[in-house]
Amino acid sequence: MVGTMFVSLVLLTNPAAHGCGSGAAADSFAVTVRQIASSPDSVNDDRRSDYGMTRVPPSRVALVRNASICARAAAEYDKDGVLNPHKGAVAVVRAGPYWFVQPMSDFLPGVAFGGTIIFDSRWRRLAGYGRGS
Repeated sequence: MVGTMFVSLVLLTNPAAHGCGSGAAADSFAVTVRQIASSPDSVNDDRRSDYGMTRVPPSRVALVRNASICARAAAEYDKDGVLNPHKGAVAVVRAGPYWFVQPMSDFLPGVAFGGTIIFDSRWRRLAGYGRGS
């Protein structure tokens, strides 16, 4: 566990390391987004309505691994004043025309800021959920 924490902290403080989040935490985030964006149940229907979204087929939900898209996502997230895009990676999931963005630092134990922000295809903020959103 200590080794994992060290690697994560290096990722967050190394300016050259900003970009796309990866690993188990990012994969888990993608699963959560797929559930929100694609599930036909009434709870997620209500969430999508609250977020200004329509339902997206599960096949159109994927974790983003393109560094330029992740850098753009970090910059847009930073407009809310939560994340400096030059100091840490973000997990980005594309769900049809929507972008779900969350800083990887949110997955570290004891972190009390952040949260997920949802953007439309033109990077306009639609909604947010979680801590600090």
